[in-house]
Amino acid sequence: MEAGRGGVIGGSAETARVRGSLRQSEGDTARLGWTGGRPYLVGRDLDCDVLLDLDLGVSRRHAQVSFEDGGWCLTDLGSKNGTQIGGIPISGRTRLSDGVRMRVGRTDLRFELLD
Repeated sequence: MEAGRGGVIGGSAETARVRGSLRQSEGDTARLGWTGGRPYLVGRDLDCDVLLDLDLGVSRRHAQVSFEDGGWCLTDLGSKNGTQIGGIPISGRTRLSDGVRMRVGRTDLRFELLD
């Protein structure tokens, strides 16, 4: 797993207190942190913030993570192989909680809130 657009993903100083990260469950344990603001793309496209280019089960623009209405959400963007949270396929925007496991294509990830 790599960070697209230059490594750790940041936001403005106003949103710095609300931070989350995705960590790959197997293999590399690269952490990606961000602070909200705009949605963050997950996929194989080089423009994605969370680049999963080795998993051919991941669509170019597979999903997005966003901070909305006071919480973090995951949205499947119409991917071919779907997105799961806790083993359950999602459609539309779904709220994320700390430590939740998700599957994007064939890649397992865990969402974590950061201090």
